[in-house]
Amino acid sequence: MKGRPHRPHLLGPLIAGSLLLAACGGGDEQTAGGAAPPAAPAATGAEGTQVTASLTDFAIQLSSSEFAPGTYTFVTRQAGSAPHALSIDGPGVDTFSTKVIAPGGSDETLAATLQAGTYELWCPVGSHREQGMETTITVG
Repeated sequence: MKGRPHRPHLLGPLIAGSLLLAACGGGDEQTAGGAAPPAAPAATGAEGTQVTASLTDFAIQLSSSEFAPGTYTFVTRQAGSAPHALSIDGPGVDTFSTKVIAPGGSDETLAATLQAGTYELWCPVGSHREQGMETTITVG
């Protein structure tokens, strides 16, 4: 057979390298422990009430202070000079976070169905939470 020589010994490293690149992903999204924050679960159906969460150095400002049980979409706006993200935890919601947003980056959303109770929202990047990037909301 004429043409290109068959080189099966090159196929293994090529596949391994491709899988490694796909698994690594990209970006510098890290929490204090060095691991990327878990991504927010995909929203299904209506995304409910929209609340803007403005992330500054080092505070979280919400566009609403009153919450009734229901579905909410938190639109995180990067308004600081350091990278930020938004995490939420409370009744019926396992902790999950937006992607880390670099200064000047695009908004990220975090959808959650909230039930009556108290929820914590904070920035999981570095020591931002300890520096005051946290807030508590009461639903109901």
